[in-house]
Amino acid sequence: MSETVEADANPQPRMVRFADRIPNGGRGAGEPPLSERISVELIENLKELEARVDEWSDLAENASEPNVFYEPWMLLPALRAFGGGREICVALVSRESSRNDTPPLLCGLMPVERRKLSARVPVSVASAWTHEFCYLTTPLLRRGHEAVCLEALFGELTGGRCATSLIEFPCLSAEGVIESAVDEVLDFHSAGAFDVSRHGRALLDARGDWEEYVASLLSSHHRSELRRQRRRLTDLGEIKLKFVTDAQHSDFWVQQFLDLERRGWKGRNRTAISQNEASAVFFNEVMQGAAREGKLMLLGLFLNNEPIALKCNLLSGHGAFAFKIAYDESLEKFSPGVQLEIENIRIACEHPAVDWMDSCAAPRHSMINRLWRERRAVRRLLVSTGRWSGDAVVGLWPAARCVVRRRRRRGRPFGRQTHD
Repeated sequence: MSETVEADANPQPRMVRFADRIPNGGRGAGEPPLSERISVELIENLKELEARVDEWSDLAENASEPNVFYEPWMLLPALRAFGGGREICVALVSRESSRNDTPPLLCGLMPVERRKLSARVPVSVASAWTHEFCYLTTPLLRRGHEAVCLEALFGELTGGRCATSLIEFPCLSAEGVIESAVDEVLDFHSAGAFDVSRHGRALLDARGDWEEYVASLLSSHHRSELRRQRRRLTDLGEIKLKFVTDAQHSDFWVQQFLDLERRGWKGRNRTAISQNEASAVFFNEVMQGAAREGKLMLLGLFLNNEPIALKCNLLSGHGAFAFKIAYDESLEKFSPGVQLEIENIRIACEHPAVDWMDSCAAPRHSMINRLWRERRAVRRLLVSTGRWSGDAVVGLWPAARCVVRRRRRRGRPFGRQTHD
């Protein structure tokens, strides 16, 4: 027979030890003692930026979220190639030291372009700068200082010499600590904000076994077909996979990539990198800079020592960004791009410095969405700085978009109608 034990109606509180001290503050490794004073510099001169590369690189290495497109070896060539004729400055956010003999600590960085939102909506906007080869516009924010840096940036773009009606992040990370910091700042200022777009971009989780990863994504029929295509490729000659990370061999590889890309559909459409002088100079500078910094990962599939698929990845933090890919379209029936992507998954999963890889792909990219299981959320965010014009755009945009979508669904062109 079980015995029933009644609970004490008046339980006594448990005695615990009193903590007779307040814990010391935990600074990041190598961080100086910091005060509450924060400064924002807006730099337009490239030579001034080049003089700050060391602290800029330290910020990139300690950023809460890596962004390879805003690292110095990537952003400086972009400014030189594509920044001409634009009203661009780079905002640097620093926290002052509490000691006179210690310099300020760079905690945030974002390139800002001041322009009109569009021809139809001529409202001033300070936008995180982007260009044709930039696939993420999340500011570089030092780990542990995210909200305070965003607060300082918001204050400068609201009331400083770069003040505008709107702030725009064309491709902002929409998850994790960055999203939390953005929401915290917007809530504090009661700022009107609107997600113009939001989508999931293919992401590779490279921390597991690559064979299990591929097998879980592709059906047995698809895997069998890829094996058959590989066998047919070997009938044509010797197949090799080449992997390059150093500057010594990168120049030759880059030229091969540009030639292969130009022979494909981009060449026919006159959009290949080598067909635009500024783009070609930018690409070469980035490849050299990445190799010099140990951030380059080039891999290619070769048939009889001729490239049939080439891929360029750029390392940042504990991850990587899939920057560019090209393949030989004359061998399309053998799926050289997919074959190389399978090898890319293997190399990423075996690479000790890569935990994840961002595809940098369009939302509905059929090939990469089928091969990469995970997704990262990115959004285009529009924020009003409090001016009536900014509030009006943020408030009316959702309604205008709803009208446009309804007309599209009904098959009507948007705009003025004429009748006979």
